[in-house]
Amino acid sequence: MTDGRQGWMLRLQQLQRTRLWLLRQLLTEQRDRGRSGRFAPVGTPTNPPVDAEYVEGVRAAVRELVALDGRRGGVGTSRQAVRWFRSVRRMVPGSAGDRDFAAAAAELGEVTGWLLYDADRQVSARRVNREALELSRLAGDRSMELFVLTNMSMQSLYVHRPREALGIADTALACYRLPPRVASLFRLRRARALAVLGDRDGALATMARVRADFTDGVSTRDPFWTWWVDDCELVWHKGMVHANLGDWAPAIDEFSRSLELGEHTDTRRGRYARLACLLAALVHVRDWSRAEPVALELLPMAREVGSGRATRLLRRTSARATSAPATVHDIFAELERGAGEPRRAP
Repeated sequence: MTDGRQGWMLRLQQLQRTRLWLLRQLLTEQRDRGRSGRFAPVGTPTNPPVDAEYVEGVRAAVRELVALDGRRGGVGTSRQAVRWFRSVRRMVPGSAGDRDFAAAAAELGEVTGWLLYDADRQVSARRVNREALELSRLAGDRSMELFVLTNMSMQSLYVHRPREALGIADTALACYRLPPRVASLFRLRRARALAVLGDRDGALATMARVRADFTDGVSTRDPFWTWWVDDCELVWHKGMVHANLGDWAPAIDEFSRSLELGEHTDTRRGRYARLACLLAALVHVRDWSRAEPVALELLPMAREVGSGRATRLLRRTSARATSAPATVHDIFAELERGAGEPRRAP
């Protein structure tokens, strides 16, 4: 066995030990929470030192949560994320601590906030987003700070606070020297907020600016997390702008094109959410012939993917489909029964 191979195996063993410690910590917290109604304090002599190995363990937990989100959605995954984030968060010093650790904790908080948002646990998502923002600033991690701010703007829009969403996006665009893809993401948030506020010209002009910026491609200044800001995402947001403006025909075209672009790259949770948007748009125009195959494709996903946002949208869509033919109505009834918490994977 070569020295490189030995080093790699040693590193893998270290990561596995750290992950096992995290899992043991969760089990201890769950046990003590059952006794006292709250999490047990962290900081006992059994805790490992916050060293490079521990920080890498936190980042490994982030990668695992992202993978689970793509397959299973936020409903179940958010519970695990919250437990991990609370355990890690309490070990971050209030100031002048290890910046690498604070940055890793901020990244875990960002993912946790997103998962809570997807689970439709909006009060908790808002609270965790604020904590993640504080951690990113404590770490001096501008990239993660911007990521959290994009999430906060997105969530403000979802909970019917478009002016707040617009304010976050406009402040970021005015006050930060943003990499191209990050600027595009804030402009997407801005366009959506303007559409909800009824500013058609402003929303469409902002989307046109984003489209023009995309032709420049990804720059070396763009942070690692912008990998998902692609044509599929851009086209979907354009569809959402049209939907927010009540322009259902172009919204349907853009949602359909987004699904085509992401056919081989989208996560299962991502495709589930995009299909739900397309179905909602088709129901708005009562296009039952196109709605039926979309609803049929959603059926198995509704039993496997736990996205609270998608479930809420599907239930609203079902309630609106009062004039649907009997066959389509039956599919909607099955969708409502299947949507919600996903079944356990075998």
